[in-house]
Amino acid sequence: DGKAIEADEQRRCANAAMSACERSRQWERSLAILHELWEDSDVQCRPNVVSYNAAITGCARGSRWQLSETLLDEMRSRHLTPEILTYNATLNSYEKGSKWQQCLGLLRSMSGAALVPDV
Repeated sequence: DGKAIEADEQRRCANAAMSACERSRQWERSLAILHELWEDSDVQCRPNVVSYNAAITGCARGSRWQLSETLLDEMRSRHLTPEILTYNATLNSYEKGSKWQQCLGLLRSMSGAALVPDV
């Protein structure tokens, strides 16, 4: 269906833009794009795991551990399954914020999900 293909292309473009923002340490812009995807009236163009990975990684690079944590929780609440990259980026943000307790808690939850961190 043409509409689904167009929505997928829009999401890919948005994800690429978010990744570019993440690499250039513009985490605020990455978050703005993520929220625009959710506000889009086209249900087929909703953010996916790749979208969240880019946003979480951007927040980690910007030393915004609270936002990384919030995005991880938001992913779960929206029934998106975090990947190892998602967890690694969140762990990285905790490390930058010296949040060792949160690191340990996330590592425990990863082992419960049968995931092994590779950071």
